[in-house]
This record gives sequence, structure tokens and C-alpha cells, in this order.
Amino acid sequence: MSYDVPEYTVETLVDGMIALLKKNLIAHSPLIADAHIGDTVIYVEDTLRFEKFQNIILMDNNSTMDPNTFSFTGVEFRTIWDDIGNVNQLVLKDPLTRDFLVSDNGRVQKTLKDTVLFEQDVLFGDRQVIAFDHLAICVEPENVSSEWLALQGLLGNDYKMSIIVYVKSGGVGGGEEAAQRICIAYADTIKKLLIGNIHVDLSLDTTPLMRDACPGTQYVYIGSNIAHLWPPDSCKRYEVQDNFKAAQELSLMHPPGESSSSSSTMSTCERWVLTSSSSTSSINSSSSSVSSTSSSSSSSLSSMNSSSSSSPSSQTVSSSSSTTSSNSFSSLAYITSSSSSSSSQGGLPYPVWLNWPLRHHFRVRDKAVLRRIKRFMYDSRVDNVEYGTVQKGSVFLKAARLSWFGKETELYNFPQVGKGSSH
Repeated sequence: MSYDVPEYTVETLVDGMIALLKKNLIAHSPLIADAHIGDTVIYVEDTLRFEKFQNIILMDNNSTMDPNTFSFTGVEFRTIWDDIGNVNQLVLKDPLTRDFLVSDNGRVQKTLKDTVLFEQDVLFGDRQVIAFDHLAICVEPENVSSEWLALQGLLGNDYKMSIIVYVKSGGVGGGEEAAQRICIAYADTIKKLLIGNIHVDLSLDTTPLMRDACPGTQYVYIGSNIAHLWPPDSCKRYEVQDNFKAAQELSLMHPPGESSSSSSTMSTCERWVLTSSSSTSSINSSSSSVSSTSSSSSSSLSSMNSSSSSSPSSQTVSSSSSTTSSNSFSSLAYITSSSSSSSSQGGLPYPVWLNWPLRHHFRVRDKAVLRRIKRFMYDSRVDNVEYGTVQKGSVFLKAARLSWFGKETELYNFPQVGKGSSH
């Protein structure tokens, strides 16, 4: 995991958009208890990205798909039939007709129109020929433009990219009509996702809490093995979140009674944070961006564990060791960061101090995490969607192109000293 984003690049944003789409459109979660014939309640690792009336598929290591007909065997498509009020429980409309066992890597995944999107089919950039089973999504960068927003050196960057949905026209019941309906369904879902994330986070780090955080406390516990990656920091934006709520606009502080070795010199970033809120309130509300994810196979999922809670201390904390999740989770509106959460998070619970006391409980059982937002889009959305048919190689595809834009700011200091043309 890298602590800083060295450059505000288009590549980083495209990686972030790909991560956002994977986490929300695929949204798989392993079973934590066997699901049997006749069950209408199943238990999964996390229900974060599942909602009432959404369609899901249950599958395991015995499930297969015919690449010629796109038909599945050993799976069941079901509809979620109740509000998600539990981080581990999904209520189904219809009972199961077969067993799905934890020992067989039983899992659930979100679907649309009984189609399954795989991680390897969410691609960086458009392609002349796309190798995919039935459905693919390409994220294509288009352009970036900049202009000065203020005399003090605030540069506004406008980024544009296309998100293109491709669906094979043949091989599905109903032929071209079915392919068109699937294409529209995915385009509409992506548009809804991005409209619901106007301040979309496309570059962030997360780490799970190792103990419950209580209202009125000004610290949270993370693993001591990764505490060095979360030093005191007043420049970036931090959040504490679980599946149901969030505490935003936080900074990481030195423990009470401990002063920074460089406290006599205020950094440029700290001066900007302190002085800019009155003139650019929209820019200070959080930070944006995306952490790039690895394109792993859709057929493999790891099981995850969580831990318990306790009380404060300023340096090393002695307590019973606990097992933390191998993945971290963010709030309902955001994505999961795979970059920092995949690193080792063991060791003893270690206190990280916040600039404001918490107002809510954040429980480990509710997938509570600490998030660092490294870049902030203060305005972003899909402003146009086009539908049609295209040809890729010898294959005709139904397609939908969503035009997305995002606005971001950078701060530059003046005068800028050049390096000159010679020594």
C-alpha cells in the first residue's frame, strides 16, 4: 500500500472507476454457514452491497457455465425479499432447491437479468476485439482540461471518461432483444451508482477496526502491524465507517500530551486546510479517488473473520489478540479498498487519535473501518448515455456508452522556482 498518490493522473482515476464498478456490480460474498434445500434465509460474510429486490446468484465450486449457450448449471438465481438490516443475513423470496456448502466455497454474487459479470471482464480502455463470455465493461479515458480557479494557486481539473457496456447479441433466450435489455439494465445501474456518488471516492486506503469504537471517544483501534502506515495527519481527510453509518471530516492527531517534532513549522498543506474552508467549502468536504484492484478470477473467494472490542491507551496496548477481516469494508455508498486491506493487519490493537470525538457506535461486527481519502471529486456524474449496436471483430454487440465527468482541484505554491536550462 502506498501512503500518497504521487500524481493526479488519469490512470489512477480509471483504475479507481474499475474498482468501483467491480465492487458494486459484482459484489460477491462467501457463505459463512451452509445453505440447504428449502432455506429462505442464508448467511454471508457481508451484505454491504446488496439491497431489497436485487437479484443474486448462489454458486459453488461445482457450478459451471456453457460458453456457447451462456447457460449455468449448479447455480440458483434468487431475489432478495427483505430490507438488509443485518451484516450477515439475506432473506430470499423463494426457497432453495439445492444445497450450497461452505466446504465447497459456496457464495453469492449480484446479477442483473440473470447474467453474471466477471472481474476479468471489467477492462481498462476500449478494445478492438474483446474476449469475454457474454458481458464486458470497458472504462476508456477521454480527456482532461484545467483552469485556474483562484489567484492563490488553485487549479481545477476536469476529467472525462466513457464507460462502455458490451453484450453479445446471440446465444441468449430472446436473441437480440434479451441482449438489449441486459445492456440497458447494466447501463442504468451504473448511472444510478454514479449519481449516488457525486463526491465519488476513487483513491482511498482502508483498514478494519480491531475493537468497537464508542460514542464520545476520540480514538479507534487498528492493528499495530500497520499502525506506521497511519501516522498523525492533518492534511488528508479520514472517515470512520461501518455498514450503516459514518463519521466524516476527521484528521489523525498526535496522542494527548505528545507534540509533533515539527510542530513549530506548519506545513503548506496544514495552512491550506486551516484557511481555505471559507472560500472553497465544497472542496474541503472530503477527498476523492480510487485504489486500483487486481483483476482476480471471479470463481475464487476467500473466507473472512472479524474481531472484538475494548478500551483506550496511548501507546502499546496489551489485550487479547483478535483475528481481523482479510478484506476491509466501507460505507454503503462507497467502495472497498483492496490496496491497504490486503496487507497484514495483525498484532495488538493500536490506538489512532482523531481530532473530534465520535458520535456513534462503530462495531467490529458491523464491518467498521478507518478510511483515508486521498483525492476528492467535488462534482462528478454521468451526463449522457447512448445505446446502439457495434461490431467487434466478427461479433455484433449491443452497446451502451456512458459519458462521465469529474472535477478535482490541486493547490500550487508561488513563486515557482525553475531549474533553468543549464547548471
